[in-house]
Amino acid sequence: GRSRWHRALESPKAIALRNLAEVVAGSSENQGLAGVQDAVELVVATLQAAVRREIVICEACEALIALVRLHAGNQARAKRADARRILAGAEESVPGSERVRDCVERARAAVDIGATFRERLASTAFARALDKCTPVPDAAMRGVTLADMERVLEFNKEFLQQYDIEDPGESSSTRGQSIRWDTLNMYQLKDVFVLPITQTHRCSYAEILGAGKQPPMWMVSH
Repeated sequence: GRSRWHRALESPKAIALRNLAEVVAGSSENQGLAGVQDAVELVVATLQAAVRREIVICEACEALIALVRLHAGNQARAKRADARRILAGAEESVPGSERVRDCVERARAAVDIGATFRERLASTAFARALDKCTPVPDAAMRGVTLADMERVLEFNKEFLQQYDIEDPGESSSTRGQSIRWDTLNMYQLKDVFVLPITQTHRCSYAEILGAGKQPPMWMVSH
């Protein structure tokens, strides 16, 4: 006859979680639609109720990974639903299970992927293209074009839609809160983009653009 493992795989809850993961995997649009329908919270609640149920824990982890992967909004939803604590509890409920440990570790990494934003940023084609410095000693000649600024903003919009990054600013009034594109300010842009991009070469953003001297027509102060 069928093993207990195979019977568990065919339980309605396990099948529902598997189907959800298949529907949203690789589609940010589907992830977003599922997120606004409370799918993240439902999966986390299922995980919390799945104490000592190895199959359901792993299927819930896979569904959570599929929901949050490259979707900042769902990563934030998982954090608000206390996914970190509940994942830890699920792992503790099945001591010694390598399968559960692996599932939980991958789910935890997916939820907290925004914490590795510096590494993620460095690996992008956008950042690699800027891995250089053309010194311009006279700061008054470090102009940037409107097109340069538009490219920066468009990149950051996409980046913040993929990764839930918590404001790292030590003196920021929103420290520890999710940085959102619609409320992004210059201090946050400095912390999550400008400094990580420029620190390697210890030069300004205008210098890593590599255009050399560009006398500005306008000076805009924040």
